[in-house]
Amino acid sequence: MFQAMYEDKGVGLAAPQVGWSVQLLLMNPSGSKDDRSGERVVINPQVVKSWGKAKDQEGCLSFPDIVVDVTRKAGVRLRWQDEHGETHEEDVNEFPARIVQHDPFARSAHGIDQSGRQAGVVLQQCPVHLCQMHAPP
Repeated sequence: MFQAMYEDKGVGLAAPQVGWSVQLLLMNPSGSKDDRSGERVVINPQVVKSWGKAKDQEGCLSFPDIVVDVTRKAGVRLRWQDEHGETHEEDVNEFPARIVQHDPFARSAHGIDQSGRQAGVVLQQCPVHLCQMHAPP
C-alpha cells in the first residue's frame, strides 16, 4: 500500500482505496519514498481529544485537480494499533494531524468535518474508498 500511496504522490492512504474493508491508514507526512522516517501504519484510529484550529490547503482523489482551504483542529490525541497489534496514544500536531483528520475513520470519532470552497465547489468529507490526501505543492 505504501507503494501505491507514493506513486500517487500521497501522504495518506486508507485501506478501502485498495479494496480492503478495514480501518487502516498508511501515512508519511514527507510524501517521499526516499524519506520513510515518518511512515506509520495506523489501525483502528480514534481521535480522543483535539485542540486549536488551523487552516491550510488540501486535495483529494474524490475531487481531482481541486485544492481548497480547509479548517481543521491544529492537533489531536490519536489512539491506534500498529501492525503488531500494539496500542499507541500520541499527540499529533500540524500536518500529521491534518492527515489523520482527513481519514474518515479517525474523523468519525469526533465528527470532524472536512469542508472548504473553491470556484463554487464544496469539498465535503471524502468517501472512504476515495480518500487520499496529497503532499503539499
